[in-house]
Amino acid sequence: MRRSALLVRAALAFVAAIVVALSLPAVALAATPSQVTGLRVAATADPSMAALKWNSAKYATSYYVYRAPFGSTTWTKVASVKSRSYAIPTAAGTRFSYKVRAYSSRYRKYGAYSGLITPQPEDLSGLVGDTSGSLAWSETGGADHYKITVTVGETEPLQCSVIDAQADFSAFVPLFADPGVVFEVTPVSVAGVEGVSAFYYSTGTAPLKTVSGQGPVASIVAGTLPGTYVMSVSDTDSGVSYTVVLDGSSTLDAGDGTGMTPDEFAAALAGAPGTDVAFELVADPDKTTGSGADFYVTFAAIVLDAGI
Repeated sequence: MRRSALLVRAALAFVAAIVVALSLPAVALAATPSQVTGLRVAATADPSMAALKWNSAKYATSYYVYRAPFGSTTWTKVASVKSRSYAIPTAAGTRFSYKVRAYSSRYRKYGAYSGLITPQPEDLSGLVGDTSGSLAWSETGGADHYKITVTVGETEPLQCSVIDAQADFSAFVPLFADPGVVFEVTPVSVAGVEGVSAFYYSTGTAPLKTVSGQGPVASIVAGTLPGTYVMSVSDTDSGVSYTVVLDGSSTLDAGDGTGMTPDEFAAALAGAPGTDVAFELVADPDKTTGSGADFYVTFAAIVLDAGI
């Protein structure tokens, strides 16, 4: 009888052990955080920041945020957060994709990665314009609307307007006819994240495209644009003075066929104001001077001592 009782207890213990063993994988599986879903981008009260947001994952005690340059497979963990939100800048920069996964510190397990999201719109492309005041560009992936910034010279933006992406991909800007105007078109997502802008440089009613003549150089100084010089020169015959920006593409001649760089040319004239030159200047219609000059010169053939 006693032996039978011992056998019964042993059998029950064996069955209990089997039940526990069979239940362990289910407990372990249940403790694995669920996959993060609902990854999205939302606007915030701060226009300089947007927020990645996602739904709660079961068993999660924190969330890991990863990012990679768009199209890359090299991911970097950028944050571990307790909340279901992560702030990102709205200013255009490197176009990143993001993904998120949950982590359980209690069970030391990770959930599956969420789907990917790329908050920044594609780069704007296809921007064209004409002297009637029209701008047009290609539809930009990820853009909800487009911001247009109009700048004259180096001043602060004079005008900023928003074009709804559902309406069209063009704009009419009255300032277009003015010389030295720069138009910047920026794609913006629904959450306010900006893509890389495109620029259009207006020549408008600028009176000069190509000029030539001979006369004195009143001054030549370093320009505000890197590697440039601002030169004031007059045509003796017409009495017209021109202020132009020269860059490294200018062709300069010492008067004997010897080539000079803009730096050498400026140095030669620095101590000799009023030196006569012969000049042929061709304006670049796609650049602004940034210096209040009449136009930016792509090609300049200048010869010292014009009388020879």
